[in-house]
Amino acid sequence: MIMVLTKLRGVALKATSPLQTLMGAGVVLAALMLSAPAAQADDVFEIQSCLETARSIGEPGLEHSCSDVVIRNCSGSYSRCVTRSHKAWEVMINDTYGAIRDQVRRDVFLKLRDAQRTWITFRDQDCAAAAFLYDGGSFEPDRRLQCLSDRTATRTIELLEFLEEVSR
Repeated sequence: MIMVLTKLRGVALKATSPLQTLMGAGVVLAALMLSAPAAQADDVFEIQSCLETARSIGEPGLEHSCSDVVIRNCSGSYSRCVTRSHKAWEVMINDTYGAIRDQVRRDVFLKLRDAQRTWITFRDQDCAAAAFLYDGGSFEPDRRLQCLSDRTATRTIELLEFLEEVSR
């Protein structure tokens, strides 16, 4: 496995895999609280730990079982838990996207940036449609956030796989 040296949130980290690099960033975030409240940093670390465990098992697709790990382990209202999950996955996708940006040629990044912009439009419209089933109901905002969290988790896992490919 290739050693990866990246810079996330201005902190140089050395790890054995792109995911471990991001996990290290999560630890730094939790310790220094650079960009997220402590609870959010804990949620990011929980996701990173789940992903690393899933990858170590080696069963294809097992990472997707981590998409709702924050919700499963959260105490409090569903609204609060789904909001925490969505925020944590947003941190993960942004950190992953930044790590890719720092590792690839500009032309590759520009293609990825265009794809990411298209994906964001799709995600937002898809989740608006999913929430519309509950139009005006009390579950509408939660359904939208659950969808955003799920879609962002899936895309983050895809980007982590891409990061691993470009890091080889």
